[in-house]
Amino acid sequence: MLIRLKLNQTIDSHNQKIIDSERKRWKAVLVRLCAILRCMAAQNLAFRGTSSVMHSPHNGNFLKLIECFLLFDNVLKDHLEKIKNKEQHVHYLGPQIQNELISLMSEKVKSNILTMVKDVKYYSIILDCTPDCSHREQMSIILRFVSTTTGDVHEHFIGFVEVFDKTGAGLSERIIKELMDLIININDIRGQSYDNGSNMRGKQNGVQKRILNINPRAFYVPCNSHSLNLVLNNVTKCNVDAILFFGIVQKLYVFFSASTDRWKVLLQF
Repeated sequence: MLIRLKLNQTIDSHNQKIIDSERKRWKAVLVRLCAILRCMAAQNLAFRGTSSVMHSPHNGNFLKLIECFLLFDNVLKDHLEKIKNKEQHVHYLGPQIQNELISLMSEKVKSNILTMVKDVKYYSIILDCTPDCSHREQMSIILRFVSTTTGDVHEHFIGFVEVFDKTGAGLSERIIKELMDLIININDIRGQSYDNGSNMRGKQNGVQKRILNINPRAFYVPCNSHSLNLVLNNVTKCNVDAILFFGIVQKLYVFFSASTDRWKVLLQF
């Protein structure tokens, strides 16, 4: 016993070595999984398919990349072998852990963006709303600021927020709540930009007016492209010649695009 203590070969030390070895192995596995997830998220690739089984034909991009790594990486290869031989039941390849890791990564990115915003102090907000495929209204939040070190303008997407009240009062309350949750000072806003909907640009009850009531220096800048698009649409609807012209252009496009042979003829001219 005394000899084992001197040589540090006790049962406790042996168990600790096993624990340390397992911790290093799991860390190596998670590093590789996070690298794959980060790459896929950056490229806007879909993660899951119709199957969640390794080596099945339609198991999605994530598992296919894991299968590709198995050809070159011994860490993941050993990890899958342990699962296959039922030496371990926790594999960290399922949809739940994918969502958890993506959420952790997004929170880290958001934290870095908010740190930059707080460092420069002043910022602008850009907002827009649109319904998604499930018919829920989603508001996108973008923060715009100027770097105090390089002078470069940065625009960063913060996230989508579901909205239920699309009135000026409802949207402004939602925006204020989100800014408070992000722990950034609404009094440091120096610009706000939205589309030209009456609920956004209204001079009495619009979002921009309600934000200005709180912070008079949060100057409103309407979307010029949206304004131009509205003007052009109204002009073409009021002018008979314009209606006929664009109608003929549309019919020509439909005629040529409906046939590959006709499209080839069009390309010759």
